[in-house]
Amino acid sequence: MKALDRKLLRDLRLLWSQGLTIALVVASGLAAFLTSLWVAQGLSLTAATARGASFASAVLLASGLSNATGGWLSDRLGRARTIVVVLTASGLCSALIGWTAPLGLAVVLTLAIVYGLLVTA
Repeated sequence: MKALDRKLLRDLRLLWSQGLTIALVVASGLAAFLTSLWVAQGLSLTAATARGASFASAVLLASGLSNATGGWLSDRLGRARTIVVVLTASGLCSALIGWTAPLGLAVVLTLAIVYGLLVTA
């Protein structure tokens, strides 16, 4: 194992709490936003909260796949290019998701899935 690889593994062990914090912030924000959309559509607060939390959890679980995909892309395209592309796309999704509510729940949910996949890649 190269020295750089050992340093990366050591850094990842030290930064696990930051990754967990990011995941929790993303999940709670997404859950609250989706809950508000379902309440606006006429669902009870309890049902909307259950749906919002369930969908946000499913998005975060699915985002585990993007870690491997991000590594594969970085091997193919280079680390810097992959980081720029993924962070730009993630930022765009984050900025746009609040504005997509008038387009319908299907658009919001699709964008939420894409955002969930990109935020951890």
